[in-house]
Amino acid sequence: MRQKIHNTIGILIICLCSNFLYSQSSPLIISLNKTDFINYVYDYTVTNGAYNGKLPAIVVFDADYCSSCKSMEKHLKELLQEYDGKLVIYKVDLSAEKELQKDLAISSLPLLYFFPVKGEPKIALGYLNKNEIREIIKEELRP
Repeated sequence: MRQKIHNTIGILIICLCSNFLYSQSSPLIISLNKTDFINYVYDYTVTNGAYNGKLPAIVVFDADYCSSCKSMEKHLKELLQEYDGKLVIYKVDLSAEKELQKDLAISSLPLLYFFPVKGEPKIALGYLNKNEIREIIKEELRP
């Protein structure tokens, strides 16, 4: 019972935060921890897991020590504004989420997962410039 209450409160907080974030003049990249990733994006612990979102999404796995990640974030913010309301961009800091890094066997950064609303995600490893990200969005996410 206590777990259900905590889950319900967590979902309510995420919904309220999402509404707040989407009502801002410039969309923001949403930071996730392992639990958020499993609950709101993709539960990799179940067989045949599917993307949980209602909008296409990009999940960026990065770390505070990754200079390529920091350079790419500028492009992601610009694309988020360009596709305002048509896709979501999440960020997972693997400096803080070592267990998730281990669970997903992530050994190189930056790593991007492109989640369409339905279907399998596309994975891109390494630095991508703005046009490369935009092309993957057009081909894989079709927002």
